[in-house]
Amino acid sequence: MDPEQRARLEELKKQNEVKLKEKELMHNALYQECVAAVKPFRIIKDENEMQKIYHALSLSEIKMYEYNEKADLCDEEQYLIIWDGADLPVLESLGKTIKENWDDVTAVSFETYFISTSFGTAVGIKHFG
Repeated sequence: MDPEQRARLEELKKQNEVKLKEKELMHNALYQECVAAVKPFRIIKDENEMQKIYHALSLSEIKMYEYNEKADLCDEEQYLIIWDGADLPVLESLGKTIKENWDDVTAVSFETYFISTSFGTAVGIKHFG
């Protein structure tokens, strides 16, 4: 196989992985309920942006809350929603929308993190202490 064919094969594999992940998400009922509830939202897909987000999360002091506590999110601030499930995408939505749909957002995974898009605050929610 020549280098051009190998490169094309690798690209097809990547495209297939993306399609499989999207298909799996379609079967994740809790994620689908969350997506339906937090409109409008934006899915973060860009690898460079993802690296920046995870870097900011690793440097942030995260204030942790229990599931039954409401985190102090600012209504007019945009937040990144990050779940502990590696197969779940990062979403961006408004604080007010997140708070109004709290149960749908936090039910997706055992741990949920919210980072303000200004990277000023980071909040975590745990289902079990």
